[in-house]
Parts: sequence; structure tokens; C-alpha cells
Amino acid sequence: MNYDEAVEFQRRMNSGELVQILTDRGVDVFKSDRRNARLRAEYGDTPYAAPDVDPATGLCGGGDAWPLCCEGHRFSEWVFDVICTYQMRAEDKGETFDGFDWYSTKAGCAR
Repeated sequence: MNYDEAVEFQRRMNSGELVQILTDRGVDVFKSDRRNARLRAEYGDTPYAAPDVDPATGLCGGGDAWPLCCEGHRFSEWVFDVICTYQMRAEDKGETFDGFDWYSTKAGCAR
């Protein structure tokens, strides 16, 4: 993913389109729910089984496996990493990104 794609995905995620983005990309939004169901069946209620994915947001409640807990968190953090890496390198060269609407699924992660 390049920076421009990541910025567009970020804009769409900020508008609540994460589920649509994942679906368009052929990603199974609920893949983690099935994996977690198997974990719970085999080991009981373990902290490594993340909460179920919210169908409206495409994100789970996190848990000990964050950010690998669900496809929504994985994708969101990938987008965040691409944008953050690009902007930090560009800022080192004097470019500014005032007003960029940051979003990270981890509280306090945005700069």
C-alpha cells in the first residue's frame, strides 16, 4: 500500500467505512470470530480469544492479541503505519501535515 492509498483508506475509515473497505478487498471481516470460537471451545475463556467483531464497525473490543485480534484492527494499524512512517520521514525534510485527521485503533497512538 502506498501513502496516497493509505490516506484514502484513512479518510474512508474516519467516515465509518471500514467494513466496506475490507469487503471490497475480499477480506473476511469475521475471520477472527471463527478463530476465537475455536480457541474458546478448546481452552475455555482465554484472554487470547478477542471479543467478537462488531458488524457495524468491523472492529472487535481488542484484547491481549491486539492488533492481531481481528482483520479490522490489523488493517487499520497497517494504514496508520504507512501514513505515520511517510509523514515522519517527510517532516524530517520540513514538510507539514497540519489538520491531518489521525486515527489509530490504539488509544493514545495518534501523534
